[in-house]
Amino acid sequence: MITTTPPLPPPHSIDRAVTASICTTGHAPKRLLLADMTRPSTQRRFWVLDLSDPSHPIVDAVTRVAHGAGSDPGKTGWPTRFGDALGSGETSLGLYRVAEPYDMAKHGKAYRLDGLSPSDAHARERGVVLHPATYVSQTGPVGRSLGCPALNPAVFTQLDRKGELEGSLLWIDGGAATPVASCAAATAWTVQAAQAIAQSANTWGPQPLPACSPGDRHDA
Repeated sequence: MITTTPPLPPPHSIDRAVTASICTTGHAPKRLLLADMTRPSTQRRFWVLDLSDPSHPIVDAVTRVAHGAGSDPGKTGWPTRFGDALGSGETSLGLYRVAEPYDMAKHGKAYRLDGLSPSDAHARERGVVLHPATYVSQTGPVGRSLGCPALNPAVFTQLDRKGELEGSLLWIDGGAATPVASCAAATAWTVQAAQAIAQSANTWGPQPLPACSPGDRHDA
């Protein structure tokens, strides 16, 4: 759920995300979505980071996010394997750009994702998108997607209305094993800078958003 006292994002995950962004796009992101797949789906592991002022980074929001059924075949809530193969239903680690919106028949408004890393290069072909899903409860169990980083519908709508989604870079992190490109331009971005982001926090949203039905656990 959205909270006014969010848990801190992992500094090394931010470091990997910004390094990948700089090496891929040539500059650090002004707005970054970060999903930490080293945590279970019942934890708030999806951060919205405002990096437009590097000297004053802000955690705008933190919430839950679904992972792919293929990454968690035992329905344990923990993703343990990742991939980019067609039909795998797995979450793909790496950097994405949140691209154009479109309407899904089942979930409504969603955003297509462009995979910017070799590890997620087939995102469009696989139909991996950023979408709302009622099975992403804010308090109860969280269902699994088919590889999409799905968000709670109320959270998705509020983030979308604030302009936090379209055009953002999305980093899906799997810990130290996540493949990250390296380049000279990224050397100025240090772990200390990432820790400054992790230690910043800001209130977001007028009130905590209502929970979805804990019984709504359909995979999709």
